[in-house]
Amino acid sequence: PRDNTAAEEAAAARAGARKAEATREQMEAEVSESPLVARLRQQTKDNEEKNRRQVELEMFQNSQSGEFGPFSRYIPVAKADGTFVLVLAGEYEELKKRKRVASQRFVKDEFAAPFEARAEEKREANAAAKAKGGGGDD
Repeated sequence: PRDNTAAEEAAAARAGARKAEATREQMEAEVSESPLVARLRQQTKDNEEKNRRQVELEMFQNSQSGEFGPFSRYIPVAKADGTFVLVLAGEYEELKKRKRVASQRFVKDEFAAPFEARAEEKREANAAAKAKGGGGDD
């Protein structure tokens, strides 16, 4: 066996990289012509927004550990801008029956207004109680 010098090893590495690049380009050209790949790429594009919203919802729920689940009192409902409004579970069921929410999203943002107003009132009451030295975390 012969010892390779550093220059020979570097040249061999460059040749291998060129060959790998050529193979990759050839594979990409073949794949880009495939109707299946084109359809799957379009499907991925079409589902991008839906998937992003689903990930946001799951991240929000996971970041609130112990708050959301089958026995939770509140259900986070998304608005069009991606923010969430907490709705009592019973009210959420009523909203579903009245077709004002679907898939944990408000059909129209105006349907979120009463819940946002209630949340704001609660924040103000908690802030006032805190300023007086009371609890106010509910």
